Amino acid sequence: MGANLTLSLTIEGFIHYKTATGKSPHTIADYRSTFKKLQHYFPDNPPFAKISRTQLSAFFAWLQIAMPLVRGQCHGRAASGQPVYSGASPPVTVYRL
Repeated sequence: MGANLTLSLTIEGFIHYKTATGKSPHTIADYRSTFKKLQHYFPDNPPFAKISRTQLSAFFAWLQIAMPLVRGQCHGRAASGQPVYSGASPPVTVYRL
């Protein structure tokens, strides 16, 4: 039975377990955010047991390369006063002449 659990069912089981053990709503939201990226990478919802170490390594490499390009969200300001972005580069400002 366990070998047939899909990625999404495994994730939901993990979330339910962590909720039951008293993790904070913020921690649960962070888990959901992280697992959403994993589900985006594996859109066909494979059996969890079939996901290989090589596939997970490729996922982590993808996170480092692709996700910063997708996000580009501002996360406050640095000491210099410049905005801090999670993306590879901040959004481009267009000036009209």
